[in-house]
Amino acid sequence: FFSSLRMRSLCRVVPPRALRWQQGLLLQARPPVSVRWHSEHVEHLPWKITWHIARTGEVKEVPAGPGQSLLDVARQQDIPLEGACEGSCTCSTCHVQVQSEDVFDQLDEDQPATDEEDDMLDQAFDLQPNSRLGCQLQMKPYMDGMHVRIPEATRNMAVDGYVPTPH
Repeated sequence: FFSSLRMRSLCRVVPPRALRWQQGLLLQARPPVSVRWHSEHVEHLPWKITWHIARTGEVKEVPAGPGQSLLDVARQQDIPLEGACEGSCTCSTCHVQVQSEDVFDQLDEDQPATDEEDDMLDQAFDLQPNSRLGCQLQMKPYMDGMHVRIPEATRNMAVDGYVPTPH
């Protein structure tokens, strides 16, 4: 599904050797690589995520693409997911609850939580059995159509309310 223009745009952000492709689909980006899709390509992203924002009661369905973390998707689509540590797994401000049970079960097998993620989740507000950090979940095909809930509050140990701007 990538045109040569889209591929060139992607390769400017991520070095090609950090990506693993199969049959034209991005299967894996080696950490700590994250993919920021250029705004002109957002309509071509293959998957959808439905965000349930507890603080406002809003429900938003947004596009997502391979190689993005949930935090990347949220930032690109103006979803209010904090991510104070900018995806380095040193805070719990990108805490989400994966509402799609089948997706959560696959995440447990495909992208299990690390000890570092579990330690950060221990500090999260409204911790649930389906809680994960958005910065640690890389988009995969089985995540298409999943529902994610953002709790009403976060615990930001650095500066309350600080939200870094993407660069």
